[in-house]
Amino acid sequence: MPVHPRADNAADSWTDATQSARMGMDSRKQSSAAGIDDIAGALRQASERRREDGDDGLARVTASAADGLERVSSALRDKDVGTLLRDADAFARRQPAAFFGLAALAGFVAVRFIKAGHR
Repeated sequence: MPVHPRADNAADSWTDATQSARMGMDSRKQSSAAGIDDIAGALRQASERRREDGDDGLARVTASAADGLERVSSALRDKDVGTLLRDADAFARRQPAAFFGLAALAGFVAVRFIKAGHR
């Protein structure tokens, strides 16, 4: 049975749109990873300053936060979008309260960065 030309065009359009969306998400994923690296670097510097000032407790907490952000950044860089979405879905199902808490925190941080950028 012959395939209708419009069906071929629709399938091609869908493939193009999907590919374009994936490229856009990958680009945002890479820039997000770079931003997270910047924050981790700032935390690492703050940790060193705390250590130099003799505040080892805060230095350890800050360094631990930097380590966690570096792991997140690495995961963003190394995994494809589909895998990241599956991982997020699995985490949300296992730990819904933690997932919503982290989502709220991420939203708060995003708003703060946006407001800081408009000053």
